[in-house]
Amino acid sequence: MWMYRLIKRDNEETSLTLDPSVKHMYWGSTGTPNPINTADDKGVALYFSSSATSGTTYGKYVRLDSTGAGVEAIAGRFKTLLTTGAAAQAHGIHGTLEYGSTGNTVDVGSGIKGNFVVNGRTITGGEVYGMIAEMYVNTTGSLASVRHAPLCVSVAGDTTGMATCKNAIAFVGSTGTGNMIYETTDGTVTMVGSIRILVNGVAGYLHFSATEAGGG
Repeated sequence: MWMYRLIKRDNEETSLTLDPSVKHMYWGSTGTPNPINTADDKGVALYFSSSATSGTTYGKYVRLDSTGAGVEAIAGRFKTLLTTGAAAQAHGIHGTLEYGSTGNTVDVGSGIKGNFVVNGRTITGGEVYGMIAEMYVNTTGSLASVRHAPLCVSVAGDTTGMATCKNAIAFVGSTGTGNMIYETTDGTVTMVGSIRILVNGVAGYLHFSATEAGGG
């Protein structure tokens, strides 16, 4: 019933338009969430298609214009709360890009993109990042598991297909003294292995030692 109160129908088959008099929309609450107890069910499902050949197509676009000093401005937030039981997997947000039988990209494809835009000005305040991977430990919580990290770089799926992925991470940026990629060498540490990376599209290796002090 809530949709009929908040939305008027322009076209019964294809179009829904928000009533401009409605400022907030709620479906369920923190104390009484709407149940979706059937396997593979979806609380909200939106399906679109596009045949556009230029410009940018958005399946969903959310914009927040913030003008208040001191506020934490977030255009959108997703939260998964595991109240009881142990889920097989759990994620706060899951972004997927999949190539179909003939689909491809001529530039860059990624599952999730974090983009910090620097306009025609100098950024002087705070810290700025394109993307943050953060673990927030609340009150007396702790990370008892050995397998934990703010960021996991993983390759999964078919074993044969996994073997074709050679690079763990790619660094793209300016090189030289004082730049993001700084060329220097240090031959004093005994290394026991390496991780293949890309530096401006060129394969390289990050070597690591067996102990914290660098001994072999």
